[in-house]
Amino acid sequence: MNTIDELKKTVTDLQTEMFGPILELLDATEVNATRYYDKGIFAANPKIKASLLKMAKSINPRDARLKMKDLQSHIKETRQQLIDEVRAKNFAKKNAKEAARKAKEEAATA
Repeated sequence: MNTIDELKKTVTDLQTEMFGPILELLDATEVNATRYYDKGIFAANPKIKASLLKMAKSINPRDARLKMKDLQSHIKETRQQLIDEVRAKNFAKKNAKEAARKAKEEAATA
């Protein structure tokens, strides 16, 4: 698994962790919303309000901020890792060219 795949998995896991409970509540609310708006059943209105309140309370801004900060640091680490890989490859390429040039010079002087 390369670094981009790892980052994608991290983002997907974080997305599921943060928005999974809210999406579940939203799916449950959708049933009542259909009953209220499409069928005109007014008894579903308080259930919709209660579900929306649960959704609002399930959001923890401090927790979300900490998770985003962790994600940001993970992205920075991935970026630095990629930069280091490119530098190492360029350095190896430069050394190979230098070694080939030196071998050519030695062969020409011999």
